[in-house]
Amino acid sequence: IIKSMKIAVCVPCRDHVSAESFQAITMALIQGSHFWKKRFPGDETKFCLITRQRAHVHLARWEIMVEAVNTVNADYLLWIDDDAVPPADTLERLFKHDKDMVVPVFTSRTIPVYYPYSHIVDTTSTGPKMRKINSEDIKEIPPCLTKIGTSGFHTLLMKRKVVDAVLVET
Repeated sequence: IIKSMKIAVCVPCRDHVSAESFQAITMALIQGSHFWKKRFPGDETKFCLITRQRAHVHLARWEIMVEAVNTVNADYLLWIDDDAVPPADTLERLFKHDKDMVVPVFTSRTIPVYYPYSHIVDTTSTGPKMRKINSEDIKEIPPCLTKIGTSGFHTLLMKRKVVDAVLVET
């Protein structure tokens, strides 16, 4: 049994965080910290929050990543964008898969998560037209872990070896 593990919760911030995001992220931090300390009860276990305010979020992410690697020496990085509204048990849900990188499927930025209305271009007619799609038009999200090719950083959990592999390439 592993007795200690370090995680950095990485939240890049812009100028404004909505009350709904703030509340959801705070709840995810509280519940995530409890889960982490219970899962890894050793004295060396760390659960750290790292934030940076930057107009350009990619620069904030880079600065956060440097601190997570060099200062915290994190084994895991949990990324949550400042406009995310994650469920309180996000860390536990993602961690249970034991993958190098795992992302949840969010279909909205509100709780409860639901399929939002959006617009797509219908090119089957003589000219492009906008049409609304609703939940009946969207294929069911698989109930199990599914391999995908790419993801944004909205919310994701990654092992340190993912960061190390990227840094080797830069």
